[in-house]
Amino acid sequence: MKKILIIATAFILNTALVASDYIIPIKSIFASQMMPRYVGITSTVGYDLKISNKTLDIADEIRTIILPQLKPKMKKLTKLESKVFELSLKQNTHKQIVVLLEEIAELKFEASLVQLQCIELYKKRVSKKDFEKVKEFLKTKKDYIFKYVNILQ
Repeated sequence: MKKILIIATAFILNTALVASDYIIPIKSIFASQMMPRYVGITSTVGYDLKISNKTLDIADEIRTIILPQLKPKMKKLTKLESKVFELSLKQNTHKQIVVLLEEIAELKFEASLVQLQCIELYKKRVSKKDFEKVKEFLKTKKDYIFKYVNILQ
């Protein structure tokens, strides 16, 4: 799994470097900076979907559990990715970049586990009715899922 993440990260980095004319990003490009979709939708449009107050409270509680775990990882990822971009513009930095990519892969794995915890907490705690409302919203409003607020702001 770790090798797959390293290879995928290297590929994305290479593509991003070509596409961006070597502009060093200030935000993470490899890692999701969003809360998992169900919690995010519940928090952002729950009132419009007529989600119960209990579920809205649950989403807020989950955010207070997950964000403190996720934010430090995402901030570190952003710094590491910027360092990879910086090193990629210099000569003889391949070994340093590989070490950074391995660290990025490990952090991405850890961040994914935190997001999985978020999803599991949501599924266990909300009513089936509210879960289905959010699920249906995500099926019909696929373009909306990209309107999340960056959690690092």
